[in-house]
Amino acid sequence: MTELFSDWMRTWVAAAAGTDRGKPAGIIPSAIHWPDGAVGGEGENWWDPQNHSESTLYLWPSAMGMMTNTLLLTSHMTGDPSYLEPVRSMARARERYLAAPTEDPKPRSEAWCASRMRIAETLAKYRLLTGDAEFDDLLMKDANGYVRYRLTGDRQHLVDGLDRSAIAFRINRASYTEEVRWTDRQLSFNRNYANHYANPKLPSPSLSALYGAVTGDFGSALCFPMNAVR
Repeated sequence: MTELFSDWMRTWVAAAAGTDRGKPAGIIPSAIHWPDGAVGGEGENWWDPQNHSESTLYLWPSAMGMMTNTLLLTSHMTGDPSYLEPVRSMARARERYLAAPTEDPKPRSEAWCASRMRIAETLAKYRLLTGDAEFDDLLMKDANGYVRYRLTGDRQHLVDGLDRSAIAFRINRASYTEEVRWTDRQLSFNRNYANHYANPKLPSPSLSALYGAVTGDFGSALCFPMNAVR
């Protein structure tokens, strides 16, 4: 299984490095089409594979965070650091963007990608796994409050992250405790639904900070969990 999945992830490393269909070099695409290996899907654009009836489901960055976590896991299991190249290249892109942010970057450019990418969880898991402080500056800007607390020892980072969840859970308690919904839909209810109508906007709980404070993991349990407590 390791050999099979390692070969599969190698195709993602190669696709991220290339510039097919105008994709910025070093950025993971939205999809890799099978069987021809083309970047993207049946559509013309690398950021929109158009292979699903839900038109927004796979729009970039979509599930990119799952891919970067899987690349980290593959590198760990094989001992091959080359699987981390897409993670490193996107981290560098994010750092460049934060050094000179713009409110309206050119669509589909590196800056556009960097303004939208969510890579902090993978970098945080890498930090917990290896102790390497290479990405600490970026984590202090993008990671949740629990990770920032662990990096600095400043409890206020942790308290702020937990306060955010507490405030969110105090609002519309019935929706969290009485209505029947799929959990992921419920926990994103404010962001995806209620905030189309709410003024001021309702906060969303910081679930990764809450999970991290309970288990010690730097990120979610969805992929490559490293929870010290179960």
